[in-house]
Amino acid sequence: MKQPTSNLQNPSAQSHKASLAIAKQHGQVYKLKALLLLTGLILTIEPAQALPSPDDTPEEVLRSEIITGARSPIDGKPITASEYAQLQAELQEPGPSRPQVGRSLEKNLNLLRLRKFIKTFFPFLPVP
Repeated sequence: MKQPTSNLQNPSAQSHKASLAIAKQHGQVYKLKALLLLTGLILTIEPAQALPSPDDTPEEVLRSEIITGARSPIDGKPITASEYAQLQAELQEPGPSRPQVGRSLEKNLNLLRLRKFIKTFFPFLPVP
């Protein structure tokens, strides 16, 4: 048979439940404090990592430097500034518009151009 339960419980059980509730609240408070501390540490450490190293030359200084050495655009070897300017001037001069080839090769090239022209307008004709 069931024993009738009263609304009044054992006082030691009530105090035990109250202490558990308080401990649970303290645990949540400690977790929150730890989370805030960790967030604060991350936020204060991260800007320091974004700074350049003290040995790094600022970009403004690098932009204002006069470059006295260069590399050849042809073979990549180091050359002086005057040699680089001379090479750039030589590369700017126009060369021959068409390469010089032998007479028989020139004739074959002209025949290929003629064949391509005919095939453009008459693709169904069998041109050898």
